[in-house]
Amino acid sequence: MNLFLRSTTTIILSTLIAQATTQLSHQGKTLFSADTKVSYGAVYDAHAIKAVIDSPTDTAIRIFTGKKPQRLFLNHEPMADNAWSYDDGASCVTLPLPAGRQALQARFDDLASVKPFAVSIPVSIADKPQDKPAQGTWADGQLRGEFVWNETRSGLFTAQLTENNSKAAVGQVFVRGVSRPVTLPGDKAALMLQPGSVLAFTLPAPDGKIPDLRLAIAPLPGVPSLVARDRLQVLANPHAIIVEGEKFTAERGGNVSISTSHQNTSNGGCIFSWANAGHALDWDVTVPQEGRYAITIVAATSEASAARTIAVNGNAIPDLALLQIHSTGGWGRSNAAEWQALQPQNELGKPLALPLRNGSNTITLTNTSGQHLNIDCFVLEKLAP
Repeated sequence: MNLFLRSTTTIILSTLIAQATTQLSHQGKTLFSADTKVSYGAVYDAHAIKAVIDSPTDTAIRIFTGKKPQRLFLNHEPMADNAWSYDDGASCVTLPLPAGRQALQARFDDLASVKPFAVSIPVSIADKPQDKPAQGTWADGQLRGEFVWNETRSGLFTAQLTENNSKAAVGQVFVRGVSRPVTLPGDKAALMLQPGSVLAFTLPAPDGKIPDLRLAIAPLPGVPSLVARDRLQVLANPHAIIVEGEKFTAERGGNVSISTSHQNTSNGGCIFSWANAGHALDWDVTVPQEGRYAITIVAATSEASAARTIAVNGNAIPDLALLQIHSTGGWGRSNAAEWQALQPQNELGKPLALPLRNGSNTITLTNTSGQHLNIDCFVLEKLAP
């Protein structure tokens, strides 16, 4: 374990714990010592040594720092230069400490204060400035904050923390409680937001200087509206091609279940228990003519929103990057109304098309973020050229 901080470009992160002892050594070098028995823990990096010392009585401590710190802070307050000393020969800092738990920082940068402070960050949704900003706090070299999604709509969005007058993303934005974003074809990432979701963000700021930031949120392109159609009329179309959900030909990343007990299905069966993120299902579909085909999915879910990517013969459809299916009111076990026939349409109300070749095709749906969705069937209808 190398504890010498040779330059500000070398980052060394070590956690050291010595309980009920007066000395902590490594490879013959004393890293820490105290006049009394104390508990000690420290994190070393290029900017600072951050230590916590617990002592039942007043004591004096000695910490190996490798070089002279610019400043020392005790419990977030700057220490006077005459309150500590540095031994060039031993590369150690020596100082007295009162009894109790003390937080000490030996800073190698020019940071003048380590006190946490609040930051307000403007928010825009679809390029429209919002009245309520995101709230953040800087502490220990990090800006952390959050913004509560109080919109009534749910869906997939992009969210970026950017510097004003720049589109370059800085830091990290995520939904609190969600381990990973939704991954779309082309390795694009999106966040599933619903009323009450908390967007959290972090940004390294070791020098305590916060740039002029903005949290920019935008609906994800390629997520069309799903329009409910009359399910019985759709299924009764004699020219339609009906692909039964339970007749899938392959799956990867999980195992769905097939049910014959869910009522009101088109052929007496459906799939359910499709809840693993990354779980993909393939259906082989044969069409008599090459062309553009509208798709209507007959599905049921009690999730606030269930997302599935769609691909044809291994290729994503630009206008149909993702199907976002909101709650249908139930799982379709006995109530026919819980099975909804949903067709993706563009902003003009026209059905979006799957390009299918003459003969055999493979349609793939992939669970992107782990919500349950039951599929009765999907219906293909050829569109006019």
